[in-house]
Amino acid sequence: MTARGADGQRSGSGNSDPAESGGRELLLAVDIGSTLVKVALIRVADGAIIAAGKTTLPVERTGERAELKAEALWAAFVSAVQAVHRQTADVAARLEAVSVTSQMAGLVLLDERFRPVRGMIPGVDSRGAAYVEAFAERLQEPLVYARTGCPPIGIYPSVKLIGLRAEEPDALRRTRFIGGVKEYVVQRLTGRWVTDPATASCTQLYDQRSGDWWPEAIAAIGIKSGMLPTLLAPEETAGSLMAPAARELGLFEGMPVLVGTGDGPAANLSTGAITSAELCVSFGTTAVTRYFSEENPAFEVAPAAEEGTEAAMRRRTFRQHFGGRLFLHGCRLEGAGPALEPLLPAFADETAPLPARTMGDGALQFDPYAEEEANRFVGGGESVGRGERLRAVQDGILLALHRGMAPALAGRGFRDIRPIGGGMANRPWMQDMADLFQLPVVLTQGGDGTLGAAMIALKGLGVVPTWRHAAERIVRLTGVLEPNVAVRDDWRRCAERFRLLQERRGRA
Repeated sequence: MTARGADGQRSGSGNSDPAESGGRELLLAVDIGSTLVKVALIRVADGAIIAAGKTTLPVERTGERAELKAEALWAAFVSAVQAVHRQTADVAARLEAVSVTSQMAGLVLLDERFRPVRGMIPGVDSRGAAYVEAFAERLQEPLVYARTGCPPIGIYPSVKLIGLRAEEPDALRRTRFIGGVKEYVVQRLTGRWVTDPATASCTQLYDQRSGDWWPEAIAAIGIKSGMLPTLLAPEETAGSLMAPAARELGLFEGMPVLVGTGDGPAANLSTGAITSAELCVSFGTTAVTRYFSEENPAFEVAPAAEEGTEAAMRRRTFRQHFGGRLFLHGCRLEGAGPALEPLLPAFADETAPLPARTMGDGALQFDPYAEEEANRFVGGGESVGRGERLRAVQDGILLALHRGMAPALAGRGFRDIRPIGGGMANRPWMQDMADLFQLPVVLTQGGDGTLGAAMIALKGLGVVPTWRHAAERIVRLTGVLEPNVAVRDDWRRCAERFRLLQERRGRA
């Protein structure tokens, strides 16, 4: 497919690099997350990870707001690439292509020369919460949810843009291009202003019914459609690596750079969760469940003023268009990682068992939906230790994800769960997930989106014909945790206590 973007250039690779085609055996796979840039060199022939590097992103956080300087992001990316150069000889001559995945729902404003107008706003920033109602007033909220698959929360660029127009009008006046983190990196690599459907789905400006930008939503926030990137499939070639970027990265000019996708779809690909039978669960700054499907049902939702289970779930479930006939459906839980971090230093051994789970009416519970820190722990008394608190947090995260996926669990025949992210290293916690969901938990090699980025490159370069073939080449299974039927009733009682807690707090 050849498309013409806002920059007027054509997609497709440019001049070939000096290396002979037969000598290029590696893929440079990039995963830009909320806190780290991860890079891996992956061998085309068998999917083996040859080298890996990572660099911390210097994100500045103040309350619900987060900022990241564009040059700091680029420097972290270059540093991670340099790390794999140090581990492997002749990277440039052996490299076939570059494929980038990144955090979703970020916001980048660029001027007519693609220079940042202000700092980047990462996806974890939720400053748009103050403008959700304003957006809903301009477009009927149930229609927004049905068209975009985005719940009414403050992380999306749509509401962040409304906020910037109110708080920083001069920044928007100087803006010519609007995109996200991946779009900025791909533009610096290729000069092209392009994106994929899944990343576009996380703007709240993409109409999943038409597979294009939604004119009414764009008009409602006061921008022009020409500011947004050209839409291409994730496995398409965005363009060729340009000379300035090639010099900084120590690579050859002209090699293909794939469009790529967001870190959510990349996580599913990385674990082999590529059909409706596999449920992927990401454990990071945000905990997220997702599954692929060829279904694109309109969300039938309650009016904005209506309360109850349906309205509550509307704020947590989402749908993303991956490309073609594939959609991702899921549920997100904000703040899961930060809730765990203060408790983890005392339990460095992730294989060690935590204190026994207590089941009484006054037992400690953790409410991951509570906005105030003081309201997150319920019960337990004064003598609760850190072990009990960590147990409660882990249980609360799993119970919230299970509750969010209840409709899908009841109506679908999931075969297994594929975890990814930092939490998957904790075997006892993964066993708890198997026991609660009563599904096998399949552990895989890797733990980040670089493998998904490599799968996109394999399919885009024509090395494999389907996502299933890409998974067979890339994904390595390392173990399976079978559910313990003997504790099923205990988890049912935990789930009921969690439901009652939500009911008491008006989130039935």
